[in-house]
Amino acid sequence: MELQEFKRDLLNSIFAANKHTANLSVLFQAFTQVLGELTGIETEFDMNDWSNVNTEFGVAISPVQAAKCTQEQLRSLVFMQGVKAAIEDKLNQGLPEVRILYAGTGPYATLLVPLLAMLPDLPVRATLLDIHKENVSAVQQLIDKLDVAHCVEEVVCTDALKWQPKDADKFDIIISETMTALLKREPQVWIFKHLFPYLQEDGVLIPESIALFATLKRSDAEVQVGEFFNLQRTTVKKLSEGDSSVLTGTLTIPEEYEPGDGFKLNTHITVYKEHMLGEHESSLNVPFTIPCEATNLSVGAEVKYQYCNNSSPEFIFDFPKPPKFIQTQQIAPLDEKSALGLVGLLSMFQHSQLKKHRKSIEMPEAVWVCLQTLCDELNISLQNYLATLYQSASIDTLEAWLVTQDTRLNNADFINDLNAKLLK
Repeated sequence: MELQEFKRDLLNSIFAANKHTANLSVLFQAFTQVLGELTGIETEFDMNDWSNVNTEFGVAISPVQAAKCTQEQLRSLVFMQGVKAAIEDKLNQGLPEVRILYAGTGPYATLLVPLLAMLPDLPVRATLLDIHKENVSAVQQLIDKLDVAHCVEEVVCTDALKWQPKDADKFDIIISETMTALLKREPQVWIFKHLFPYLQEDGVLIPESIALFATLKRSDAEVQVGEFFNLQRTTVKKLSEGDSSVLTGTLTIPEEYEPGDGFKLNTHITVYKEHMLGEHESSLNVPFTIPCEATNLSVGAEVKYQYCNNSSPEFIFDFPKPPKFIQTQQIAPLDEKSALGLVGLLSMFQHSQLKKHRKSIEMPEAVWVCLQTLCDELNISLQNYLATLYQSASIDTLEAWLVTQDTRLNNADFINDLNAKLLK
């Protein structure tokens, strides 16, 4: 494909497309092919021949892996169009020139250089950073071959986590797409934290928002638990000022929880305004579900989380620890009394909890007979009692319900008489 055809036809088609454009895959296949030919780094190269760089705060992926990211058509489309919209908004606000800092360009500088090639008269002055010398060389070739050097202030081979500008000037837009789903492994959080002091007071971060949230997942529905982190201007500002409290917190499991629910984690990205990426639209939005067996959730349970600052960052969740009887699969003896003073109740409740955790343990015959006797003596429907027993988040919840069914349970003498019948 001739360069003029690339700049005039292909790029215009991409920037005019949307998520539902029929030939989007064809457009991006041609797009990556041209960029590979211009830079000498092609997506067909074997990734094993290229190395990642392990930084202090995450992995800087290899040039070939970064090139392959461009093949994710929705991801590239939304980011490219979001950057274009942000620049246009800045110009519409009256800026004579838009200063851009782009950290982690990869070999193609996909989010900016193709736009400059399509619109060479854009009043943009860009600084481009990448840690791989191969990427810096490739981007410099693109800039020269696409004739956009007038828009680029410098291309620097550096660790963005350590880079500092030469002067006191600040940037109108800071771009960095150095992330994976759930902000794992790569240094997106720490790059934004480090570069934020160089952003204008009314400057724009691209992406604008990376929202992480949890839901309860079951076969036919999902229930919101809540957002546990959002990498956006307010949180980045706090981080840059030394406030790391936004990296820790607690989620409370809602009343809608049902036994067997998985704990699903998702990533929603707002590149800029309406330019968004949702679940499964790219590798950045692949959800992750922790099965119920590994979470020990219940209504009202608290799940603590923390973003671990190490060479491979990620959010770590501290789920409630299962009680000892879950681990040993041994329920309380029949004659052990609950807080209410009733025998058998602990045995019944613990057996129901084992069922919630999908443990295959049969209810002892003596416990089953005790359960039936309790329902008969209190005139409670066996079906209602079994349902409440299974749904109760704690033994206290079960006891409170029982008292509402028969107020005689407030009388110690009645309970003593009842216990004698339950242990027959």
